[in-house]
Amino acid sequence: MKSIGIVGYGSYIPRSRIKVEDIVNVWHNTTTKIQKERLISYEKVVAAPDEDTITLAFEAARNALCKAEIDAEELGAVYLGSCTSPYVSKSSATVISEAIGTKREIMCADLQFSGKSGTAAMQICMALVGAGMINYGLAIGSDDISSRTQPSDRSECQASVGSAAIIIGESRVLAEIEGTCSYTSDTTDYFRVDGDRYIRYGGSIDLGKMGYEKHTIEASRCLMKKLGHEPRDYAFAVFQQHSGARPFAVGKALGFTKEQITLGNLAPEIGDCGAASSLLGLTAVLDQAQPNDRILLTSYGFGAGSDAFSLVVTAEAKKTQSSNSSVKSQISNRKYIDYATYLKFERKHVREY
Repeated sequence: MKSIGIVGYGSYIPRSRIKVEDIVNVWHNTTTKIQKERLISYEKVVAAPDEDTITLAFEAARNALCKAEIDAEELGAVYLGSCTSPYVSKSSATVISEAIGTKREIMCADLQFSGKSGTAAMQICMALVGAGMINYGLAIGSDDISSRTQPSDRSECQASVGSAAIIIGESRVLAEIEGTCSYTSDTTDYFRVDGDRYIRYGGSIDLGKMGYEKHTIEASRCLMKKLGHEPRDYAFAVFQQHSGARPFAVGKALGFTKEQITLGNLAPEIGDCGAASSLLGLTAVLDQAQPNDRILLTSYGFGAGSDAFSLVVTAEAKKTQSSNSSVKSQISNRKYIDYATYLKFERKHVREY
């Protein structure tokens, strides 16, 4: 088989942040102790008034192209994974494609359904590169979950904003993809229907056990069995991050240590970034991983299941590890806002008629 993998990656995390205690002190529907000690959530990201899923994705894509050292015209496909696209019946991926300067002869589409749509975009790009149809494919996970979360909802403390872009190819690979495996079911936990602004909870299942935990664990086990690997074979494990506590819970169930999970678990500082969540964790690991390190990546999307990947870092990764564009540097570049400013940024104070 061809050696297919990641040849470039980029991220974008807006600067504005709000602390969980500032949200808790408005609604008193939870406690700061629960948020910080049980859920391991400290603050979240807020998009600026002129930012949305598309602008976030553009910034991440541009950073990925810089790391890959390829021109946008070399891309043969652009796929955007998101569940908060500003358009209901128009492609957002085409806007991004044209903004970064791709050629017109390009495959381009939105995967607009869940928190695993960014990893689904990766799988599509892998297949296209493997089939010889394209040389490079751009997979993006971008979401503004915060603006789609109702004020006073208990998930408001985690609902966040972010974007990550992954370029898949077979030359100058910095992390080879050994394999991928998916575990899928129609599990209605969170959803948003046409016409609704805010995400709703199905309430018909035990969200933690039947949704996130079951699918993440099964997809991860399926992949490790398929490849003949065990948790000890991995230097790092990255999971979907609805809160800081969840990756540690599924990691423990699978047999991973806290040390294997910590580097890629960004939720304590940036919250739940939806389709960008697991991909941002992956980029944080790639910023520091050493050659021959093996990485497990497993996403989860509400009502969509999980995608698991096994990656092996190559010597090429050292050439792209710059502190100036690292995820950690973006996280540390923060400016705190209060709750009223947060509502104004997301226009939640405006009455809808």
